[in-house]
Amino acid sequence: MTEKQLYFIALVPPEPIYSEVSELKNLLAREYGSKAGLRSPPHITLHMPFKNKVEKELDLKRCISDLAKNAAPFTLSLNGFGHFSERVIYINVDGQDELTSLFYSIADVMKKQFNVFNSDYKNRGFNPHMTIAFRDLKKHAFQKAWPEFEHKPFNEQFMVSSLCLLKHNGKSWDEFYTAKFNSY
Repeated sequence: MTEKQLYFIALVPPEPIYSEVSELKNLLAREYGSKAGLRSPPHITLHMPFKNKVEKELDLKRCISDLAKNAAPFTLSLNGFGHFSERVIYINVDGQDELTSLFYSIADVMKKQFNVFNSDYKNRGFNPHMTIAFRDLKKHAFQKAWPEFEHKPFNEQFMVSSLCLLKHNGKSWDEFYTAKFNSY
């Protein structure tokens, strides 16, 4: 039987934003018990987790490289916080035209080349965000945490210049492969 691993495709912000978001995740883990967010680096998901055969990793890396070669750098803004129900707190993402185009390009290529679908987005649509607490954030903890984040300022910008393939190691997600955009 062929071994399969879990992967997903994302944008990972550069420093110092990476560290700022990591600090927020640590705060939510420490103060509100939401540790699930610590299992992945700060990121904006472009393709939901999927399984792929380990022997097809090289093909997957080539696919990510080809996508990056055809993408032009663009600026994203992170502005304030939002939430989904009382389970997820995230940083809002602005500048979505280029991001949405990239999202659909990735979905199309993954479907055609790997028969992998971004099915989670079919019903909800693409709502780019950078999660800082989820899954294990209890309702009572959310009700305490949200007032702290609801009006908290968070205004950062960064140049998107690469795609990141993340791989699950059995406990958490690692940045496995990064492909720089052609013109960067």
